[in-house]
Amino acid sequence: MALTGVITGKNGVIKSGPSGTAYGSLTEVKIKNWSLSISGGVIDVTDSQSGDARNKVGNKRYEWSGSAEAILRAGDSELVINQVYSFALVAEDTTGDEVYWIGDAVITSFGVSTPIEGEDVVSKTINFTGTGSITKVDNTGS
Repeated sequence: MALTGVITGKNGVIKSGPSGTAYGSLTEVKIKNWSLSISGGVIDVTDSQSGDARNKVGNKRYEWSGSAEAILRAGDSELVINQVYSFALVAEDTTGDEVYWIGDAVITSFGVSTPIEGEDVVSKTINFTGTGSITKVDNTGS
């Protein structure tokens, strides 16, 4: 059955590589989930004619950041804090259709979470912030 605009979230992945790496050369990072936030800004244009209201206009600038959670595995190489990587944040469904966002980002933090009851795996979280633009690519079939 063809995808009709809904991405199921079945096969979401992150791919990474050295800064500036093309999408086809990025390597998949083993993750449990990822999130992306793109935020725009506004410019305050309040002046003496504004009365009691603050007046704002949209700004062309934006920033982006995200995080990913993964299982902590012995022997896995880690992404390095303060290093810039190319990232592709991929939302792919079971038919192979995908939408992804690609851009360079710096790793800002790394954390580890461990359960005390032994009923779950130890997980790690990485947080990253974009160092420039991010581009959405839609490779869905028709």
